[in-house]
Amino acid sequence: SNHVVVLADSCHSGGLIGAALEGEGLEDVRCKCLPPLDGTRGSSMVGDGFAKDVDQSGRLVITASREDEYSVESSSWEHGLFTYYLLEALEASSADTHDSNGWISGEESYDYLYSRVVAAYSSQHPQESDGIVGEVDLTQP
Repeated sequence: SNHVVVLADSCHSGGLIGAALEGEGLEDVRCKCLPPLDGTRGSSMVGDGFAKDVDQSGRLVITASREDEYSVESSSWEHGLFTYYLLEALEASSADTHDSNGWISGEESYDYLYSRVVAAYSSQHPQESDGIVGEVDLTQP
């Protein structure tokens, strides 16, 4: 595909784009993982294939948090704080701020949700890596 949008609402999700933003080689990319169910100590996965797929042109990656942060959730939202404001952005005409074309783009939704997430929980900072020229529309008028 020429354009791929990746939305990740999980703890440490900014690590998916950290290496790409810093210009490091992908052999150093580490995916923070949960410990195995058998109780043994978990380890990082080196050279994660998903990170390689994300670090290409034509990708818009929006994550819920920085690589060293948690992503909060609540049963009252029925999902994470990031997803709560992402869904709100996709339905809010006020999020259409870049081109006022009636469509909500990934880039516009990120701009909408970022300040709201940080205001609601100051220890969570969504991240964006935009390797697409122009806007990627996610909704239609």
